[in-house]
Amino acid sequence: MEQEERIHFAADDEEVLLADASGDEVAVLPDEVKQVLAVCRKVSLVPFPGFGEPRLVFRFEVLNPEEYKGVQLCLYARCARRWKNHPPPSSKLFKLLYIAQGGVPKGRITSKLFRGRMFRCAIGKTAGNAPYSIITEILP
Repeated sequence: MEQEERIHFAADDEEVLLADASGDEVAVLPDEVKQVLAVCRKVSLVPFPGFGEPRLVFRFEVLNPEEYKGVQLCLYARCARRWKNHPPPSSKLFKLLYIAQGGVPKGRITSKLFRGRMFRCAIGKTAGNAPYSIITEILP
């Protein structure tokens, strides 16, 4: 016999945990900040269920402007399985590789190409009711 699932209603004075936002911090830079100088600290392949395929997440630490030094920002890039490690020139990933390598991507490329390197980055904001700052592209 299946056990009946019961719903727990909190008492009026009981604290209820709604979310744990102590992990990744979200940064919101002023609209005047269009570019930053940042170092890439980590590159991860992260599943994004709503998109059907994982995304590459590049985590950067801002170095300049000085007042935002240490702020963490992410850049997101598609990494389609059907590309079979050969992103098309129209893709964001190809453009990132082009800038990081200083020309048309050649050879076997790993995240080492980005980690620990400094880049000039364009800043944008996500869409929606609670926008936050992201890196939209790395600049030549």
